[in-house]
Amino acid sequence: MDKGAGPSDGSQATAPERDWEEQARRADERLAELRRELSHPVFVPTQVPEGLHPQMPSQSDRLVSIAYVDDDLNRVLRVSSGPLGCCIDADPNKMVAGGTPIRDGREARFIPYQPEFGGNILWWQEDGAYVALSGPHLTEEDLFAIAEFLSPTATLTGPPDALPPDVYPPDYRTEVPQVDAVIDAFLAKDVHRLASCDMLRCEEGAEGALEPVVTWGSCEVNNTWTGWDTVRSLVEGWVGEPRLLYAAYRVQGIGDWAYLVQFAKYRHDQRPKSAVLDGEGRILQLWMGCGALFDMQADHYEPIAPPRTGL
Repeated sequence: MDKGAGPSDGSQATAPERDWEEQARRADERLAELRRELSHPVFVPTQVPEGLHPQMPSQSDRLVSIAYVDDDLNRVLRVSSGPLGCCIDADPNKMVAGGTPIRDGREARFIPYQPEFGGNILWWQEDGAYVALSGPHLTEEDLFAIAEFLSPTATLTGPPDALPPDVYPPDYRTEVPQVDAVIDAFLAKDVHRLASCDMLRCEEGAEGALEPVVTWGSCEVNNTWTGWDTVRSLVEGWVGEPRLLYAAYRVQGIGDWAYLVQFAKYRHDQRPKSAVLDGEGRILQLWMGCGALFDMQADHYEPIAPPRTGL
């Protein structure tokens, strides 16, 4: 059965490849292609044991794997990414409890294996993906240490904190004032400005005072909220985690919607943020999703800042 982390402990070659930089550059080109094509993220470690070199990513069925070898081409580490339900995640006998916490509260599961069968495996779920690490001679401690430094956007050759190619840089603006005002306030986490009648839809309440009226959506929850304290709390949560502009659209033919602005860490972000604006740029709806963004392609949506996923 495919355990998603490889049965082989690698082999030695008679003439090891020495041009590691060129090899990693070509591997990065393939990695970029896969990330554009696949519906799940592909993770790479930003820190690995010293002296290891990434090989060309391989794809088998639903699983993408990157092997790391030493100077003699012995495989030391394998990093695999697949969709949820892949590999060990599809095994009905998999462990469902007893995971160990790793980054951001996720739980990873360790499975011991003999070196001749690929070695120990560590696997978990992240951003809609199944992720697995393995190595013929890596210990449980080694695998957990590597798991702390995996990224769905880093490259094999660049800095680990490089800007993902599928979001806009923080200084980008659309030149549509209504949209740019929301981008400015979101990136600055300016809760005071966002939670005001300058940027929110407000209506007169029972006593004639202006009250915010905002629809809030998250997963299947889609309720309208009023009251300054409540709405301010919602806005604080909306800007609480850093995101960058993913896309912006001009909207036609959907009620009083005029613009849709989307923020994300990267294309497969499972908690993107979105805002629906009226023609004056006031926020009608706030969304904080529980699933990756999708590109708006219906006739109602005209891109102002189109998704950059094809770059």
